[in-house]
Parts: sequence; C-alpha cells; structure tokens
Amino acid sequence: MRDESQLYDAYDVDAGGARRSRLGAAVGAFVSLAVLAGVVVWAYRLGVRDATDVPVVRAVEGPMRVRPDDPGGAQAAHQGRAVYDVMADAPPPLETIVIAPPPERLSAEDVASFARAAPPPARQPEPAQASISDAIASEVDGLVAAVLGVSATEAPAVAGSVAIARAPAPAPRPAAVRVAARADAPAAAAPVVAVDGPQVQLGAYLSEADALRMWRGFRARNGDLLAGRAPAVAPLVGANRTLYRLRAAPFADMAEARALCAALRSRGEDCLLVEPN
Repeated sequence: MRDESQLYDAYDVDAGGARRSRLGAAVGAFVSLAVLAGVVVWAYRLGVRDATDVPVVRAVEGPMRVRPDDPGGAQAAHQGRAVYDVMADAPPPLETIVIAPPPERLSAEDVASFARAAPPPARQPEPAQASISDAIASEVDGLVAAVLGVSATEAPAVAGSVAIARAPAPAPRPAAVRVAARADAPAAAAPVVAVDGPQVQLGAYLSEADALRMWRGFRARNGDLLAGRAPAVAPLVGANRTLYRLRAAPFADMAEARALCAALRSRGEDCLLVEPN
C-alpha cells in the first residue's frame, strides 16, 4: 500500500492541471467574444455609413516633381559659352507673310490692240447647201418642162412666168412688224470694233451674236439712257477662248460716260468705264 504522502502529491498534481485547463478555456472564450463583437461593430458601421464617409483621394500639395540640386549625369562639352546665351536671349525671327498679288486685268489699250489685230472671223460658204439647192432647182425645171412640153433650156423662163402668174401677191405686213424691223436693223449691222474716245462696257460674251442680243436687251430696258449710242463689240482673244466685249459709244468725255454708267448702276445694270486710248 502507498502511504498517505504519495496520495496527497497525486491529488495536488491533478488539481493544478484542472485549473490551467479552465483558465485556457476562459481566455479562448473571451477572445472569441471579442472577435465576434468586432465583426458585429464593423458590419453595423458598414451598413449605416453615408456617402460622406467614402474615402476621397486628394492631390498632394506642392509641385509633383522637384528638380534636384545635383541632377547628376554626364556633362556635355562647351557648356557655359557666351554665344549660347546670346542666341537664347535673342528675339525670335519675324515671320514674313507675303500676299499674292491680285490677278492682272487687261487695260483698254490691250483690248483695243487685240481688237485691231483680230478681226471678226468671216463666214465660210456652204457648198453643200448650194449644190443641194441647184439639184432641186434642176429637178423642178425638168418636171416643169415635161408638163408644159418645152425644152429644158426654155423651162426656167416658162416656169418663172407661170409661177409669177399664179402666185398670189404677199399680204402687207402689219405696221408693228415694219417698225420692229426698222428698230432692229441698226443692231444687226456690223458693230464698230474700235471707237475713239471713252466707252462704257456692258459685259463680255462668248459670241458676237450673244453680245448683239444683249445689246437689244439693254436698249429695251434702258432706251432713254442709251439713246444716241451705238454698240461696239471688241473681240478679246485669249489662250482658250475668245470673248466679245459689248460697249456703248460714243461719248464726248469721261464725265458723260461716267454719268451714264452711274445711271445704269442705279437701275441694277453692270457697267465699266473704258478710258480712251
């Protein structure tokens, strides 16, 4: 049998181990409760915080980059020369702007020289139409000779007499038609190409016929201003085409031409003064 001292020693050892185990369990429970309480508080704050609690990234005050006192690196040769300081302090070069000159316009002398050097082209004869007319006339003469029973040499005279005898006299034209024909006769005449003295240019056209037609329009609209004036068409031969300039003339002096041009412009017409050669 064991004695009483051995029994008491065994009891003391068992009692100390039980106390330590209880202490460890209490510490573990406290830590668990603390962690649980922290999680609950964090979740509550996360749910109830507003937009003002959102963290905002702010810019750092002061310059973003500061040049160091000693940047280091290799030093290039020829630094600190006075010539570089002079070039750095010199004002920038002035920018020169060159404006292109306006297009040159032909003067009255050039137009007059072109007009004298280039006469209006003459119309070429049309032999084809003449031959067709001769053939038709010969066939008509043959038919008339066959009907009347005469020779072909006498047929033209007989046919002409028959035609004159049977053809009705043409009806007289109305007075309005005769007046219009007389009024248009001066415009259809050959225009004056070169006129001494000042002129008033009314426009430039692609053909002489267009220029004369526009002259009749000018006369119809401004007959009171263009009374006593005649059209002058001056051809201007260019590199690609020929323009025909319509002008009104004559004038006693530049003052009279200037007054007419001012009156035409007041009515919405375009005109240009041409000084004498």
